Amino acid sequence: MNKRVILVNPSPDYDKEEYKHYDISMGVGAPLGILLLATILKNNGYETRIIDGQTCDYEEETLREIAGKNVLCAGISVMSSQYRNAIELSGKIKQAREMLPVVWGGFHPTIVTEKTLQNPCVDYIMQGEADKGFLQFCNFLSKGGDIEKVENLGYKKDGKVTLNACAPLSTFDELPVVDRELIGDVEKHVLKRNALGEETRFMNVLSGLGCNYICAFCHNAILHKKHRTRKAPEIIEEMNYLHEKYSISEFAFQDENFFGNRERIFEMLKLLRSNRHKFRWSTSLRADYVKENYINRELLREVREAGGYYLGLGAESGSQFILDKKIRKGIKVQDVLNLAEWAKGLDITLNFSFIAGIPGETCDMTYETLQLIEKIKKINPKTLIIGPHVFRPYPGSPLYQEALKMGLKEPDDWNGGEGKKFLESLSHFTHIDASAIPWHPQPVRFKYMMLSYYLFHLKKRKKFLENAVIGVLKAIAAIRLKFKWYSFWFEKPLLDMWNSKLS
Repeated sequence: MNKRVILVNPSPDYDKEEYKHYDISMGVGAPLGILLLATILKNNGYETRIIDGQTCDYEEETLREIAGKNVLCAGISVMSSQYRNAIELSGKIKQAREMLPVVWGGFHPTIVTEKTLQNPCVDYIMQGEADKGFLQFCNFLSKGGDIEKVENLGYKKDGKVTLNACAPLSTFDELPVVDRELIGDVEKHVLKRNALGEETRFMNVLSGLGCNYICAFCHNAILHKKHRTRKAPEIIEEMNYLHEKYSISEFAFQDENFFGNRERIFEMLKLLRSNRHKFRWSTSLRADYVKENYINRELLREVREAGGYYLGLGAESGSQFILDKKIRKGIKVQDVLNLAEWAKGLDITLNFSFIAGIPGETCDMTYETLQLIEKIKKINPKTLIIGPHVFRPYPGSPLYQEALKMGLKEPDDWNGGEGKKFLESLSHFTHIDASAIPWHPQPVRFKYMMLSYYLFHLKKRKKFLENAVIGVLKAIAAIRLKFKWYSFWFEKPLLDMWNSKLS
């Protein structure tokens, strides 16, 4: 009886070749979702092999694993930004082992279900959280049974897509602690440098699943995954174990809504302060929790005393209209400024992330975001800023639907030229393409506004000539931003010389 399952985490589409030469000496984050599935399978008698595209040539490793071995199935975790690599891998698996079942899980097959299953290289998909369904699926493959009773499963029956009912979401009482030894070389998944660039040894720890909020750009607006939290003592116990086994001194709590359970937060802070080992830790924070009666100056002080030193926060926009009417995240611009002020002097680093070019956003609204960033930096120059990144229309979200109404064209064939261009826009922006944002009322002006902002924030280089070019570009960008002057790009030859990808 086949009891061996291959689980693959492909690299993002734009990094396939890059990852072959990627320096992993500083470590990468562990794919905790796949690790959780592998742990569940191991606890039920299955042998697993995890292949992480962050640390190896995943295609070569996968084909080696399935060649001549008693493999039950190949499971591939797929976000939309991994689609092209995942479909190419699936095709190669089918060429090597035509009858080997290929099953996809993750956000992309959950949201783009029918089009995923229309591809002949994909036999099955798992919808949503598949901790129960995937074990049932493996039992079905190895022991037989009724396929219609396999929860969360999607498949083709008589040429038509069939979707089984999904299992109730699991609580943490039903889930095991992930067995990190299943990843193979654990040391590759010990990060040696934190977000501040400091050398350390840290790991990501799963402390919660799901989120009760339905922000308009987020997958949870479609999936409605209720927030569930691990008990504070269990988290501390795992941290102590990882410290004693792998010499880990710092942790990143992986949780979409870490501060969502107040009782647990207060218990966590108390336990961390009294714990036998003293840890540093980082996590994310929702901006709408920044209130005098919750995330205030005093609680931030307690966070710091308990080892918290870094908080990532999605501030999203400096336009209150966009926050209220488009993103619908419950954020107030003043809350963001208050947090920046409160954290100042507490030795807590804040990292604010921003989005620009959301459907319905004008250039004046984007300018409000740029102004907010400058206000934050003025309050505390050590504050970190991510973005503003150009809005990426992830399939299925409310803002994605709005972008479709405003001119975005969803590819009929995800594998063709249109699909490639669409997926590249989800992977990352190698350059700002005005034609890729058809929902924007002033796409060309927006492009050059964002380009001016990026140029203004170019960092110095070691070489004199490079610094001279940067100095000129930064000076011109400063004038453009101050006077909102984005036409007549006379510096384009200099910009082309600096980096052709930005033009």
